[in-house]
Amino acid sequence: MKKISIIFSFLFVLLCSCNDDDDTIDPDDIIKLEIFDFDGLEEISGMVIGDGETTVTLRATIPENSDENSRTVTFQASNNAIFQGVGTNLDSDVAGSDGIAEAKLRMPLDNDPVFVSASITKGDNTYTSKASISLMGVDDIVSLELLDASQNPINESPRADGQTLITLKATVNFNQEEFDQVTFEKSAGQFQSVSDDNPIRVTNETNTAMIDLRLPTIVDRLYLLAKVGTSPSYFKEVDINLLRAYPDEIIIQPDKLSMTENDDNTIKIFLNRDFGMVSQGTPIFPPKSFQLANGEEIEVGRFTGLDGAQTNQNGEINIVFRTDTGDIDPNLPVIIRVSARNDDDNVIESMFSISIN
Repeated sequence: MKKISIIFSFLFVLLCSCNDDDDTIDPDDIIKLEIFDFDGLEEISGMVIGDGETTVTLRATIPENSDENSRTVTFQASNNAIFQGVGTNLDSDVAGSDGIAEAKLRMPLDNDPVFVSASITKGDNTYTSKASISLMGVDDIVSLELLDASQNPINESPRADGQTLITLKATVNFNQEEFDQVTFEKSAGQFQSVSDDNPIRVTNETNTAMIDLRLPTIVDRLYLLAKVGTSPSYFKEVDINLLRAYPDEIIIQPDKLSMTENDDNTIKIFLNRDFGMVSQGTPIFPPKSFQLANGEEIEVGRFTGLDGAQTNQNGEINIVFRTDTGDIDPNLPVIIRVSARNDDDNVIESMFSISIN
């Protein structure tokens, strides 16, 4: 302990011309580094926004009566933090009569910690005080919620019906004066009341910005994003699975209601919903063509175009019925039945009959 006391006393004599009656010297008495806000009024104890613009004050304190040759404080920072006025991660300042030297440090566009130091040199000896600045993660700067038509959070996957509207609600949580606009992006669907695919909304008095999105008819994972500032790093992305929108009704439109043998008949099938549209790529069950003989269904004829028979963007499927199978009784009508499942996983169907001449 005596040896350590002697070393610290020697260092102190080199730096100061004052007397010390204590056996030991606190290292902070040699040089102490503290971190304050830009105005240097409030010491920073929490996190700082790593937005590439926020600036803090590094304040180093040395003994007021330090030797004139050891009053220059060198500041250094890591992680692409830049000192104001010099444009590098190194700066220096001569401590005044109060023993204080300061430098302004601009935070990088990052969320990794910034390590800072303040050093003074006397001859070949350098004495350093170190600190670190925790940067706020990019996910914390802006948040994004998805709301339903009643402005309640969406807890269940909506259906890809081309009609349902959801609301994207972005909230800027920090540095609101700087980040007062939000840019919205989406992987599918249509933003409402705008022509731009990436619309910009100004935040309101509660630091939120909202926009409505009409869901697409394509069943896929929907990616939505809200970003602030000019950097692509500050954003919040959410994704949601869209459920298939199945039909409530089947409408059949054949080209013919009367056919001959060895004839073909193009049949348009429309899958409709009470609200919105059926999702693209919605299939039907294999259609049936039959005649009734003594109350029994006897399959006749054949269909073509069933491979990949799924709805297009208009909810339409086209197939062809052919009477070239030689198994049709011309005295009985041919009944064609088309069926599909609905949202409740129940089977719905529609039928029509064709006379054979």
